[in-house]
Amino acid sequence: MSVLMRSIKILWKIGATWVIIWIILGIFNITVPHPLFRLPSLLALLIVFDLGFWVLVVQMLGIVFVEVSNGAKLPSDENYDCKVDYILPFEGKWTIVNGGVSEELSHSWEIFPQRYAYDFIIMDDEGKSFSGDGKNLNSYYCYGKNLLAPADGVVVMVSDRHKDSRVDNGVKVYCDTWDIRGNFIVIKHEEKEYSVLAHLIPGSVVVKKAIPLVRTGASFLCESPNPHN
Repeated sequence: MSVLMRSIKILWKIGATWVIIWIILGIFNITVPHPLFRLPSLLALLIVFDLGFWVLVVQMLGIVFVEVSNGAKLPSDENYDCKVDYILPFEGKWTIVNGGVSEELSHSWEIFPQRYAYDFIIMDDEGKSFSGDGKNLNSYYCYGKNLLAPADGVVVMVSDRHKDSRVDNGVKVYCDTWDIRGNFIVIKHEEKEYSVLAHLIPGSVVVKKAIPLVRTGASFLCESPNPHN
């Protein structure tokens, strides 16, 4: 799936570049006689849609892949008992705005990788997640807070190169990255048991792949005020 995402990203960049070239050719009234030279302009259609659209496309393809590879036999609270006891990945009082183990409460039941995901934010007594400018990430109470490893384990994947996504007054977060997880850490706790800490501040991850973690020995920084990028 990551190969597909990278391929779409490359084609998207080619299409965007071609639009610029085509505009420059038009400004100088330069005609390209050979029709094959115009074929790459079809890639410009890719930039009609924003990054969020293509991330959604890949996400839908991922659902099909999971269904085919697992025969629709996904783990649930009815057919699987966790081997590990987990803790919440933070200290202090946070609020769940999305998430649960049932279809009724699930983050996104039909999107398998997010089925058992949770979105946590910090809210004040008035029920707001930020103070001041709602478009400034630093205005959000959870931005910059430490996150903890939810259980002992080994880091198996790290991403730390994506920029922060834009947010609009705590209501909408725009997907400004090619990976819906943004910056993230994947921890393997036991065979077939993993946790993912997603939407981290760029440049804030302090661990590397294959580093063993304990609950009190690893902390990370939270990126999104309402982690839906």
